Amino acid sequence: MPVATTTEAGRQVLTPAAEKILNDRERRRQASDRAAAALNAPQDAPLFAEPTVAPTKPSATFTIHALMDDFPFDVQFCGTADQFKATVQRLRDLGAVPPTQAARAAVEAEKERSAPVCQYHGTMKESSKAPGTWYCSARMGDGTYCKSKG
Repeated sequence: MPVATTTEAGRQVLTPAAEKILNDRERRRQASDRAAAALNAPQDAPLFAEPTVAPTKPSATFTIHALMDDFPFDVQFCGTADQFKATVQRLRDLGAVPPTQAARAAVEAEKERSAPVCQYHGTMKESSKAPGTWYCSARMGDGTYCKSKG
């Protein structure tokens, strides 16, 4: 079996069978080198050490309900118990207090308050410019905005 052939340019090229033999030899040599390195390594060291990743502490999701100047609010975050404790302390330093039962009832009543309904388009939106008032944000058939207010 010929190992190499000569091209028209005069260069020698390996045959596919010869390339396979050389590749097999190279793979065996690399495996032998790895085995020798493993034998020379300390006995308690793993053969193929994987990169170590520092274990992360699991985080939990916390929701804190509080009042500040009679305004109820919620704070939600992910973190550890130490971060939770620090957040509670920071809220107390800012003047927030835990909600009372009456405050909880007020928040629930606010959530249950239903929006007025436009006779043409359905539920209205609450105005941010005039709190306590409602408007319809849809357009009429002629392209003008609906004039319904609640």
